[in-house]
Amino acid sequence: MKKNMYKRLSILAFFALSLTCCTKNEQHGGRIDHAEIRYQVINGGTKAKMSEYPKDVSFVSSAWYLPLGQNWKDHRSDAQPYISQAIISYDQDKSAFKSDTPYYWPKAGSLTFMAYSPAYDTARSRIKIDRDKGILVTGWQTNGDNQRQDLLVADIAADKTANETSYGLTGVPVVFRHILAKVSVTAYVEKVETGKTIYLKYIDFTNVYGEGDFNGSEWTNRSNHHNIECTFGHYMQLDENRKEVIETMLLIPQALSTIGERSAVQMVIGYTISEGSTNKDEEVILDLTKYNAAWERGKHTEYQIVFGTSDKPIDFEGSVSDWKDYGDTSIIIGG
Repeated sequence: MKKNMYKRLSILAFFALSLTCCTKNEQHGGRIDHAEIRYQVINGGTKAKMSEYPKDVSFVSSAWYLPLGQNWKDHRSDAQPYISQAIISYDQDKSAFKSDTPYYWPKAGSLTFMAYSPAYDTARSRIKIDRDKGILVTGWQTNGDNQRQDLLVADIAADKTANETSYGLTGVPVVFRHILAKVSVTAYVEKVETGKTIYLKYIDFTNVYGEGDFNGSEWTNRSNHHNIECTFGHYMQLDENRKEVIETMLLIPQALSTIGERSAVQMVIGYTISEGSTNKDEEVILDLTKYNAAWERGKHTEYQIVFGTSDKPIDFEGSVSDWKDYGDTSIIIGG
């Protein structure tokens, strides 16, 4: 009798343990009889298919679950973690961005997603995804090689219940936004004089903040102001063809005026005028606050230097436009 009782207890204990294990797997991996979660990256400017985002570049995503009848706007504080800092990569076989560890849509309720790029180790050590504050970045640097490293944060994709299809892509819509400022410089000679040649020697930017934090909505704690020196090993000859004269820089968004102990940002242009056997070195210092007040997040500021027949630049201007593309070969997406 006792032996039979022990057998029944053992069977019941094993059955209860099996149920517990199944419940745990469903909580972390989702329902196996529902579709796997996929992602589609679309262009934030046109809502068109964004083929420019490289398929060989991964990004990071988290998601939170809310039960049926609740929404992200009113019940964010009740949302439970569903996907945590997963690396999302392109799967050639399934033609979609997805996690290596499969996650599935819940049978009921909704998911809200956040994402950022790049996903390499150093970036992930400085970035975290917070349910209440969004994407948080600590100590992001734009010095040296980092001047070409892009940093993208996606719009929150709230209250999703299934993969969506648009522009031939299926998955959670990921609309990335640039959160750095893009700065470039072009130059040309308006009218080339016979016998006179202008060579660019260097273009420097002074008093530029090279580090900052992003609190989910804006940049804060800017620090490490320094000079950016762009020196041409072989002097760059200018002609009537407008050309980009330095590599595009991706910088911490910042006001260009004097802030505390930091002086206003200036551009220093060094060049040589060659005429026959005579070379004359010139330098022009420009206060950039006269042309625009700030390098803005998600904006492209382009400075244009124009030389004429005199020994000084006859024109200098700064233009600001929305920065929506990802196809610029002079910047790095990913790591």
